[in-house]
Amino acid sequence: MKRGDKCDGIKYLIIVFVLFLSLSFLSCRDEEIVVESEYVSNYISQEFKIISPKSGDLWFTGNNYEIKWISSSRSKNVSIELYRKNTLKKVISSNTENDGSYIYYVPGDLASSNLYKIKITNLEQTSEFVYSDYFSIR
Repeated sequence: MKRGDKCDGIKYLIIVFVLFLSLSFLSCRDEEIVVESEYVSNYISQEFKIISPKSGDLWFTGNNYEIKWISSSRSKNVSIELYRKNTLKKVISSNTENDGSYIYYVPGDLASSNLYKIKITNLEQTSEFVYSDYFSIR
């Protein structure tokens, strides 16, 4: 091994370490920061599209809101879940008719955040699912 090769390896390790520390620092901040790859948020089944909630919507606890979606799937039933960032917070419905609409009562035990999203999953083919855009709950 040449001295230059060893120095290049050390430089590489230093860069990786600095990037790791930077990402660790960002994840420890009090503010909610979302860095999400497009392929993760857009791993979407062509069978579903969520119409509501949409980006920028604000829901208040203690109120009813309509979750709306369009489906070209032949699936009779879907599940609906509420996520904050990438963490499941509530199973809204484990099995509901795939009719494009569900009325959801937002419980008061949810933390305020602008990083909520809905996930709808085809119960007959669980690899078919879609996430809504981020919206807020207060």
